[in-house]
Amino acid sequence: MNWLKKANQKISYTAIILDNQSHNILLEKLKPFIPDGWKIYAHHMTINLGPSKDKEILGKNFSLMATEWAKDDKVIAVGVDGFTLKDGRKPHVTVAVNTEGGGKPKDSNQLQNWQPISNPIALTGTAKEVPMN
Repeated sequence: MNWLKKANQKISYTAIILDNQSHNILLEKLKPFIPDGWKIYAHHMTINLGPSKDKEILGKNFSLMATEWAKDDKVIAVGVDGFTLKDGRKPHVTVAVNTEGGGKPKDSNQLQNWQPISNPIALTGTAKEVPMN
């Protein structure tokens, strides 16, 4: 019965899901910049909403390099190199969100003041489709 449920699940988004080591390194490096009470993400780099538009990437591992970061009153994110998004959005990983202040992970798409990271952060992950909860 479990396989039937999984087969019928709708896909929320397609992303490069960071491995645990990358998640931990990202949080370690950015912890001083994350205000208390913000919800931690540092989980993935969204490729597109819904099912993958390129099924050949699914299951493949990718190396990303966090080369810049930005923060406003709602979100903090790192910009990454290593994967080009076909819709022109800036590839990034949302690190933390001020949910109490009305922030949402998608607010990372609006960040403007990107600053270079002096020692870029190597990240790795796997392209996957993430089902809706």
